Amino acid sequence: MQNYKIYVFIIPILVLCLPLKQTYMQGKCVKVIDGDTIIIERGRKREKIRLGFIDAPELNQASVYLGIKIGLEAKEFLEKKILGKIIDVDLYGRGKYGRWIGEVKHAGENINLSLVLNGHAILYKYEPYPSNHHRAHFHQSQNIAKNNRRGVWRTYAFQNPSYYRKSKRSK
Repeated sequence: MQNYKIYVFIIPILVLCLPLKQTYMQGKCVKVIDGDTIIIERGRKREKIRLGFIDAPELNQASVYLGIKIGLEAKEFLEKKILGKIIDVDLYGRGKYGRWIGEVKHAGENINLSLVLNGHAILYKYEPYPSNHHRAHFHQSQNIAKNNRRGVWRTYAFQNPSYYRKSKRSK
């Protein structure tokens, strides 16, 4: 009976000592790698973040007909928004390359959504959204960008970034 009393007190203490799953991060954006990947600094530690739910053109990607450097435009847009600034990141876990997947916010603005709304990124079809409400915001933003011919949608023809990556790998 005494052993039972020990377990009643020890188990809750052990459960409370387990590390909690990280769902939030804050830091200074020190580098924009491309239109959907950044590096933030938290104290002495640097973390690579992949912006969730979106897929931006690759850096060297250009539009099919007009040759507009859509990949570079996406990177420059992101740099103007957050480079050198303190940002908040809602984390959704790690991706297949070990990067954090997250939703970046600065000064009350959802940067992931802003990239889609301005046509510098398209929706990434392989990631689940946290809610249907969340999904609706992203789809609505992409429709607005398409209808107003913003960013990649003004080029009349661009290759989906995932297809572009596959075509470069096969060569």
